[in-house]
Amino acid sequence: MACFSLAPDMDEFRIDVVLESLSKQSDQAVTGLIAIRTPEIVFPDRGWSDFVVVVLSWWLREVTALMSGSTPMAKCAFMDGPYEFQLAIHSRDRWRLALLRRTASNQELSGETLVAPTTVVAELAKTANAVLRKCQENSWEDEDLKLLSVRFKELQSKRRFVGSHHGGLDS
Repeated sequence: MACFSLAPDMDEFRIDVVLESLSKQSDQAVTGLIAIRTPEIVFPDRGWSDFVVVVLSWWLREVTALMSGSTPMAKCAFMDGPYEFQLAIHSRDRWRLALLRRTASNQELSGETLVAPTTVVAELAKTANAVLRKCQENSWEDEDLKLLSVRFKELQSKRRFVGSHHGGLDS
């Protein structure tokens, strides 16, 4: 069942990563608990385990493209399972967030809300930075982490220079 709200406060969109859950086995990707949280739903689930560094890198790429106007919609997938969230420009200061579960024949809407672009971008930046720091503390290095670092810097650059005509972010 889908839910819809205007999510009026700053807790309208959060990325929950449990930093203590992050782990890396030799040449494997970093895994850990990650979920999207709105006032109405935790998506895909409170205890969702996934490839945290890889999915954050994907999400940064998608949101950066939405901010720059090179795509009308950011499709932010989870690696494990049939889940993704989509962001599309709704108005100057709101993006439409849709939480989706892909099935063999279509997509099921798990929830929908309007969120502030600045909140989404700040949350992505904060989360990516925290994950990068935790991986650095653990002396983990691999190509996925290098790519996450590059995409984090790209987001930070767009965050400073993207004007209000692209989704409501002011320079």
